[in-house]
Amino acid sequence: MRGVELCQEEREEIFAGLAAGRTCRAIGARMGRDASVISREVARNGGRDAYRPSRSQATRTAALEQARRDHPERFRTSGPVLPKTLRLPEQVWINKPEDPEPQTITKPTAA
Repeated sequence: MRGVELCQEEREEIFAGLAAGRTCRAIGARMGRDASVISREVARNGGRDAYRPSRSQATRTAALEQARRDHPERFRTSGPVLPKTLRLPEQVWINKPEDPEPQTITKPTAA
């Protein structure tokens, strides 16, 4: 699971490293992770003195649950998202934001 997210075992290893007084760089090297990953995990979950693997795992689980819920307000818009484009076999109607009137471009048709 490298490069994706930390698992519970990795969080416990971070906790043990912090308890032993190791730096984030030393913990990351031991785990095969970048020091910035360890540093962000520790900072995000209480800092060196308050870090607990169970709390950080619970925070991550809650964030995943929140992301899975429906968020209909994300999809509400006051108008069309994209410019209107209607394609017909012989014509293309283009409505550009800077043009007040749609333009018609006639395609050559096969005889």
